[in-house]
Amino acid sequence: MAPYQDPAGVDVDFRNISRCHKAYRKYCQSQVAAYGFTPGEVDVLTVLSNNPQIDTAADISQFRNISKALVCRSVDALVRQGFLLSAPDERDRRLQHLSLTEEAAPIAAALQECRRTFIEKLTEHISPEDMARFQSVLAQMAKNVWKEGKQQ
Repeated sequence: MAPYQDPAGVDVDFRNISRCHKAYRKYCQSQVAAYGFTPGEVDVLTVLSNNPQIDTAADISQFRNISKALVCRSVDALVRQGFLLSAPDERDRRLQHLSLTEEAAPIAAALQECRRTFIEKLTEHISPEDMARFQSVLAQMAKNVWKEGKQQ
């Protein structure tokens, strides 16, 4: 099946972006398979391991573009298993800040290494200039369809 070709001749094949993301998630899942985590739990752990500024279920949901319900179920399971701590925000007690426990340290390290090796493989044979251009174009595409956190 050929990708959509618009009248201006721009060929956008979103399947490749989706395939890369799916391969990344599958690779991360395989790296921590011994723990028996669900894909949602791996998503939560991956985000918290690689993005310390993201520390609430709502932030994770928005960052990964997955439902809050899935994130909350995964967070609850990880708290019960002793891999996450949840602490209320000082100003808004409804908001819970998440952090990895010491027990999660080897998992976080494995997921950080997973990200590093995956990106290394993903960007193999791509010049830094081409990567910068790709990132710039992708960022502009996102801006074109999202304004102030809302899809156009």
